[in-house]
Amino acid sequence: MGKITITEPARRLGVSVCAVNKAFAGKPKGSDKTRRLFREHPEVRGLYAATDNFGGIFRGLKQQRRAGRVKVVATGVFPEIRDAMDQGLVQFSLHQRMAEQGDMAVQCLHDVLLNHRLVAERVLLPPRVVVQGNIQRLDRGSSASSPRLSDETPLERLRS
Repeated sequence: MGKITITEPARRLGVSVCAVNKAFAGKPKGSDKTRRLFREHPEVRGLYAATDNFGGIFRGLKQQRRAGRVKVVATGVFPEIRDAMDQGLVQFSLHQRMAEQGDMAVQCLHDVLLNHRLVAERVLLPPRVVVQGNIQRLDRGSSASSPRLSDETPLERLRS
């Protein structure tokens, strides 16, 4: 299976992707790339921020006076994304459930070491859609950096 990029599913939906920017060097680079994106493509109406460089992207949106006028979807529930949701600047975020992924990895490792086999060849943990209305529910019984909705682990749910 080849590498899937965001442009392929967007094309299937009839959505134009004018740029894919990777900014792993921190906030200044994310801000610079976002400002350049809106200078070169003022018609952009939506933005997907798929990294924890959201602070730089958000700063670029503000500097270009696009914050609140561009629909933003993010990944994660970092404090900056939460603040932007509180301000109505992020419509929703995809929570990747890193704590639950870690639980699943440890359980799979345990099964391999103890039983010399995997319980399942494939274990899926779909992201959760986080909006202003359900973000508090994620916080119950967990830290803000690793929200969970259940004390039952994902593999326990699979086994039952």
